[in-house]
Amino acid sequence: MNKLAPALGGEHNKAFVAAGNAPMMSGAWYATLDLDELIALMDARQRRLFACDCAERALSYLDKPDGRSMNAVRVGRRYAEGAATELELTVAREAAWAAARVASINAWVIPGDVSWSVERDELLRIAGDVARVAPKLWQKQRAIWYLSGEGEINHG
Repeated sequence: MNKLAPALGGEHNKAFVAAGNAPMMSGAWYATLDLDELIALMDARQRRLFACDCAERALSYLDKPDGRSMNAVRVGRRYAEGAATELELTVAREAAWAAARVASINAWVIPGDVSWSVERDELLRIAGDVARVAPKLWQKQRAIWYLSGEGEINHG
Protein backbone atom coordinates (compact mmCIF):
# COMPACT_ATOMS: atom_id res chain seq x y z
CA MET A 1 0.00 0.00 0.00
CA ASN A 2 1.40 3.44 -0.80
CA LYS A 3 2.26 6.08 1.79
CA LEU A 4 -0.87 8.22 1.25
CA ALA A 5 -3.45 5.47 1.62
CA PRO A 6 -3.33 5.59 5.46
CA ALA A 7 -3.96 9.35 5.24
CA LEU A 8 -7.42 8.59 3.94
CA GLY A 9 -8.37 7.79 7.51
CA GLY A 10 -5.97 10.50 8.69
CA GLU A 11 -5.14 14.08 7.73
CA HIS A 12 -6.74 14.24 4.27
CA ASN A 13 -9.96 12.72 5.51
CA LYS A 14 -9.97 14.79 8.73
CA ALA A 15 -9.87 18.04 6.76
CA PHE A 16 -12.57 16.74 4.43
CA VAL A 17 -14.82 15.72 7.35
CA ALA A 18 -14.08 18.96 9.23
CA ALA A 19 -15.51 20.81 6.22
CA GLY A 20 -18.82 19.05 6.90
CA ASN A 21 -18.44 16.11 4.51
CA ALA A 22 -18.88 12.41 5.21
CA PRO A 23 -15.62 10.43 5.45
CA MET A 24 -14.27 9.23 2.10
CA MET A 25 -13.33 5.67 1.27
CA SER A 26 -9.93 5.27 -0.41
CA GLY A 27 -11.41 4.63 -3.86
CA ALA A 28 -13.47 7.82 -3.62
CA TRP A 29 -10.42 9.89 -2.71
CA TYR A 30 -8.35 8.34 -5.48
CA ALA A 31 -11.17 9.05 -7.96
CA THR A 32 -10.65 12.78 -7.35
CA LEU A 33 -7.11 12.54 -8.77
CA ASP A 34 -6.10 12.49 -12.41
CA LEU A 35 -4.16 9.61 -13.93
CA ASP A 36 -0.74 11.29 -13.62
CA GLU A 37 -1.36 11.94 -9.92
CA LEU A 38 -2.42 8.34 -9.38
CA ILE A 39 0.68 7.00 -11.12
CA ALA A 40 2.86 9.32 -9.02
CA LEU A 41 1.45 7.66 -5.88
CA MET A 42 2.40 4.16 -7.04
CA ASP A 43 5.60 2.48 -5.98
CA ALA A 44 7.98 1.13 -8.66
CA ARG A 45 6.45 -2.35 -8.59
CA GLN A 46 2.90 -1.04 -8.99
CA ARG A 47 3.97 1.25 -11.85
CA ARG A 48 5.64 -1.60 -13.71
CA LEU A 49 2.66 -3.93 -13.23
CA PHE A 50 0.31 -1.12 -14.28
CA ALA A 51 2.39 -0.53 -17.42
CA CYS A 52 2.27 -4.27 -18.17
CA ASP A 53 -1.52 -4.25 -17.74
CA CYS A 54 -1.84 -1.32 -20.16
CA ALA A 55 0.45 -2.93 -22.73
CA GLU A 56 -1.35 -6.26 -22.45
CA ARG A 57 -4.70 -4.52 -22.92
CA ALA A 58 -3.44 -2.68 -26.01
CA LEU A 59 -2.04 -5.91 -27.46
CA SER A 60 -5.39 -7.64 -26.89
CA TYR A 61 -6.91 -5.41 -29.58
CA LEU A 62 -4.61 -6.88 -32.24
CA ASP A 63 -5.68 -9.93 -34.22
CA LYS A 64 -2.21 -11.45 -34.01
CA PRO A 65 0.03 -9.66 -31.50
CA ASP A 66 3.73 -10.28 -32.04
CA GLY A 67 5.11 -12.84 -29.61
CA ARG A 68 8.06 -10.56 -28.83
CA SER A 69 5.69 -7.93 -27.48
CA MET A 70 3.73 -10.46 -25.44
CA ASN A 71 7.01 -11.80 -24.04
CA ALA A 72 8.09 -8.30 -23.02
CA VAL A 73 4.90 -7.99 -20.94
CA ARG A 74 5.56 -11.37 -19.28
CA VAL A 75 9.18 -10.47 -18.52
CA GLY A 76 8.09 -7.04 -17.24
CA ARG A 77 5.73 -8.71 -14.77
CA ARG A 78 8.43 -11.15 -13.67
CA TYR A 79 10.88 -8.27 -13.22
CA ALA A 80 8.36 -6.36 -11.07
CA GLU A 81 8.13 -9.42 -8.82
CA GLY A 82 11.92 -9.84 -8.67
CA ALA A 83 11.88 -13.01 -10.79
CA ALA A 84 13.67 -11.65 -13.91
CA THR A 85 17.02 -9.93 -14.30
CA GLU A 86 17.65 -6.50 -15.75
CA LEU A 87 19.37 -8.20 -18.69
CA GLU A 88 16.26 -10.31 -19.39
CA LEU A 89 14.16 -7.15 -19.23
CA THR A 90 16.48 -5.29 -21.63
CA VAL A 91 16.53 -8.16 -24.15
CA ALA A 92 12.73 -8.49 -24.06
CA ARG A 93 12.26 -4.72 -24.40
CA GLU A 94 14.61 -4.49 -27.41
CA ALA A 95 12.83 -7.42 -29.09
CA ALA A 96 9.46 -5.74 -28.52
CA TRP A 97 10.74 -2.46 -30.01
CA ALA A 98 11.98 -4.38 -33.05
CA ALA A 99 8.50 -5.88 -33.43
CA ALA A 100 6.93 -2.41 -33.11
CA ARG A 101 9.23 -1.01 -35.81
CA VAL A 102 8.28 -3.81 -38.22
CA ALA A 103 4.58 -3.31 -37.44
CA SER A 104 4.76 0.43 -38.04
CA ILE A 105 6.48 -0.06 -41.39
CA ASN A 106 3.91 -2.67 -42.43
CA ALA A 107 1.04 -0.39 -41.40
CA TRP A 108 2.06 2.13 -44.06
CA VAL A 109 2.31 -0.42 -46.87
CA ILE A 110 -1.23 -0.37 -48.23
CA PRO A 111 -1.87 -2.68 -51.18
CA GLY A 112 -3.70 -1.23 -54.15
CA ASP A 113 -4.88 2.30 -54.79
CA VAL A 114 -6.76 3.64 -51.79
CA SER A 115 -8.41 7.02 -52.18
CA TRP A 116 -9.69 8.35 -48.87
CA SER A 117 -12.77 10.48 -48.85
CA VAL A 118 -13.41 13.35 -46.44
CA GLU A 119 -16.09 11.28 -44.71
CA ARG A 120 -13.72 8.41 -44.08
CA ASP A 121 -11.10 10.78 -42.70
CA GLU A 122 -13.68 12.32 -40.36
CA LEU A 123 -14.87 8.90 -39.18
CA LEU A 124 -11.29 7.86 -38.52
CA ARG A 125 -10.69 11.07 -36.54
CA ILE A 126 -13.79 10.44 -34.41
CA ALA A 127 -12.85 6.80 -33.88
CA GLY A 128 -9.38 7.93 -32.81
CA ASP A 129 -10.86 10.39 -30.32
CA VAL A 130 -13.03 7.64 -28.81
CA ALA A 131 -10.09 5.25 -28.76
CA ARG A 132 -8.06 7.75 -26.71
CA VAL A 133 -10.78 8.44 -24.11
CA ALA A 134 -11.89 4.86 -23.31
CA PRO A 135 -8.38 3.60 -22.43
CA LYS A 136 -7.83 6.56 -20.10
CA LEU A 137 -10.92 5.66 -18.12
CA TRP A 138 -9.77 2.04 -17.88
CA GLN A 139 -6.26 3.18 -16.93
CA LYS A 140 -7.58 5.38 -14.13
CA GLN A 141 -9.75 2.54 -12.80
CA ARG A 142 -6.77 0.18 -12.99
CA ALA A 143 -4.49 2.64 -11.16
CA ILE A 144 -7.07 2.98 -8.38
CA TRP A 145 -7.26 -0.83 -8.26
CA TYR A 146 -3.52 -1.00 -7.53
CA LEU A 147 -3.47 1.90 -5.08
CA SER A 148 -6.42 0.61 -3.08
CA GLY A 149 -4.57 -2.65 -2.50
CA GLU A 150 -6.86 -4.80 -4.64
CA GLY A 151 -4.01 -5.39 -7.11
CA GLU A 152 -2.15 -7.26 -4.38
CA ILE A 153 -4.66 -10.10 -4.65
CA ASN A 154 -3.41 -11.11 -8.09
CA HIS A 155 0.11 -9.70 -8.04
CA GLY A 156 1.12 -10.00 -4.37
